[in-house]
Amino acid sequence: MQIQALMKPYNHTIVTPDNFESIYTRTLTENTRKAYTKAICDFFQVQEIADIKVEYIKAVTVDTANQWIKQLKENKVANSTINLKASALRNLYNFLKRRDVQIVDYNPFDTSEGCLRLKTQKDFSKGYCATEDDTHKMIAVCKEDSIVDMRNKLIILLFATTGMRREEVSNIKIKDIMKYENDYLCLIHGKGEKERYCIIPDEIYALIERYMQIREISFKDEEKYLIVNHSSNNEEGHLSLVSIHNIVKSIAKTAKANPKKISCHSMRRFYASESFKMGTDINDLKTQLGHSNVATTQMYLYHTNIIKTSKANKIFSQITK
Repeated sequence: MQIQALMKPYNHTIVTPDNFESIYTRTLTENTRKAYTKAICDFFQVQEIADIKVEYIKAVTVDTANQWIKQLKENKVANSTINLKASALRNLYNFLKRRDVQIVDYNPFDTSEGCLRLKTQKDFSKGYCATEDDTHKMIAVCKEDSIVDMRNKLIILLFATTGMRREEVSNIKIKDIMKYENDYLCLIHGKGEKERYCIIPDEIYALIERYMQIREISFKDEEKYLIVNHSSNNEEGHLSLVSIHNIVKSIAKTAKANPKKISCHSMRRFYASESFKMGTDINDLKTQLGHSNVATTQMYLYHTNIIKTSKANKIFSQITK
C-alpha cells in the first residue's frame, strides 16, 4: 500500500497557501530561491507565491509573457536581468507542467512556444580565474596558530583542490567526510539536491583531523558542520556565506593576491582551469564541478582552452624561419 501511495500523482490541491512555495522551491539554492520568488511575485503582482491563484497561472499566454518582457525592456531593465526573470517564470511553469502536478499543459515562457529571449553580451574576461601564483600566496599566509586560522586555511584549501561552490563548503557536515579504499572523500550537496563526491588530499584530511581535535569533536558527531563560526556570541554556529566570502577576500588582501578580483568563485575557476590543463576530460570535469550542462564548464575554461589549443607560437616560428 505504501508503494501505491507513493505512485499516486499530486492532485491540484498542491497549489495552496500552505505548501505551494515550499514544494516548488525545495530544490533551489537559497540565493536562486530568493531571486526566482521575487521575479514570480512581481510578475503576478502579489506579495507571496502562496497568493497566486490557479486561474492567474492558467490565464498567462505567450503574448502575455512577451508583452511583459517588452515592457521591462522599455523600462530600461538590462537584458540579463530580464532573462533571469523570464527563467524564473519558465522554471515555475515547467514545474506546473510536470506529470505529477499537471496544473498547466504548456509553458508560455518557453522559447519553443514563441517566448522572447533577449541577447546578452557575455564577456568571459569578467569571470576572473585565480592563478597558481594567487593561490600559492594565499596558502602561504594561512597559519595554524589558532582555531580560526586553521578553519580559514581549510576553507582556502578546499576551494583550491575540490572546486566546490561557496554554499557547498558551508554545508559540509562531519558525516560527509569518509574514507573509501585508499582515498578520503567528501560528499558534496550541490544545487537541486544533486550529490557528488570529491577527493580530499591526505594533507587536507590531516588538517581536518587537527581542526576537529581542537574543537573537541570526533567523527561520531556526524550532524555537526565542518566549517563553523567561532565568535564568542555564536560559538559553533553555521558559518554564513557572507562570512566565507569575507574570509577569502581578507586572506587575498593579506597575501596581496589580487584582492579585488579574488572570490570564492574565482577559486572554483582555478580548480577547473588547473584540472583541464592537467588533462582532465571536460565531461569528467563537468561531473566534478556539479554542472548540469557541459556548456557551463566550457565557459569556465574559455581562456584556458585558448591558451591550451592556440598554435600562435608554432605559427610564428614557422613564418619567421
